[in-house]
Amino acid sequence: MRAAAPPKAADRVRGLRPRGIPAAAGPQEDAAATAHEDAVRRTEATWQEAHDTLAAAERGEFPKVVKDRYSPEVALLSGGERLAGADLLLAGTDWDLSAGLRQRPLQVVAGRSLFVREMELINPPDKPDHCPPGAAWITTLDGSRSGRVSPHHAPGRGLNPHLSPTAPHV
Repeated sequence: MRAAAPPKAADRVRGLRPRGIPAAAGPQEDAAATAHEDAVRRTEATWQEAHDTLAAAERGEFPKVVKDRYSPEVALLSGGERLAGADLLLAGTDWDLSAGLRQRPLQVVAGRSLFVREMELINPPDKPDHCPPGAAWITTLDGSRSGRVSPHHAPGRGLNPHLSPTAPHV
């Protein structure tokens, strides 16, 4: 299931300047506009990466995504503490996909050192309690690669990795 594409950068930048403020009012405004456009480009790229990552995972190519886009020392965090590394990310993704879970990006925001993806978690009809209805994945960057990943699940039904040690759910 694919979400609608996010608005294009130019569409988001238009309308952000208050009426009556000229496009190039001075160096500070130029710097602010450039920084904003940079954040818009990062967010747009992160939207695309979210879709690409989900599609690759569904094709069984998530290990390649982890190798290419994640730091070799990636840390999966829970409550600010390191829970595991790439092995649990891979096992959890495999477990979720095998159960029929799918994710759909709802919101994405990206900066220089982190990005946040708010995801709808779509449970399979035969396992409606597999996961809560949504999650926010806060990812800090190690250079250009994902370094620390902190999933925050929405309240609701579903397995909790802290209560179910046999479930590699992330």
